[in-house]
Amino acid sequence: MILLPLLLIGGMACTQETQDSQVATPADQIADAAVSTDSVKVAIQTCFQAYRSAILNNRSEEAASFVSARTFAYYQEILNQCRHSDSLTVDALPLLDKFSTLLFRARIPKSVLATADGKTLFIYLLNNGMVSKESVTRNELGKIIYSELSARAPLLVDGQATPMALQFHQEAGAWKLDLTSLFPVSQEAFQQQVDETGLRENVYLEELIANMQAIPENALWKPTK
Repeated sequence: MILLPLLLIGGMACTQETQDSQVATPADQIADAAVSTDSVKVAIQTCFQAYRSAILNNRSEEAASFVSARTFAYYQEILNQCRHSDSLTVDALPLLDKFSTLLFRARIPKSVLATADGKTLFIYLLNNGMVSKESVTRNELGKIIYSELSARAPLLVDGQATPMALQFHQEAGAWKLDLTSLFPVSQEAFQQQVDETGLRENVYLEELIANMQAIPENALWKPTK
């Protein structure tokens, strides 16, 4: 992972290049800003491409090293739902969270759900084929827009624009990919898919999960603890 250079701080008008203080010209400032911008964009692209390569080559722990703490916090929250939430609580969750909770209860051994944290759960999903390689095979980043500690880039598939955009956050000097930035668009598309079936939401989810190699003894609507 490439560590970021320090970003230029607005309002600093001079640098110490010799023993005498020299005032930076506007042209100098523009050139320095361009170098900084290019370095940041290279670091963000490196993060994305390294994550993509790790996924495609089954290096799950390496892939996780490029993922943001926000992503792991999301999976930690889903773990908490799996462990403790009753049917009424799960039913009230947003569709994508409900599906994740039910799916994890159905397909992941209780021993894993009892001991995992958000990061180790994410690695488990990668190791067990619950994150499709197709999700990254044809993906690229569009134009990167960044501020001091965060960045955003549209997600391209086969070079074509999509409604989705990826966010990145700087953590301990390195850029990390925030997969939760894809969830709002995914939620909308999933909801449309459910609505088009004409089935009640929970019926659709139960039928979908039943076709996904569920563990027979695992109960969808009961907490695992």
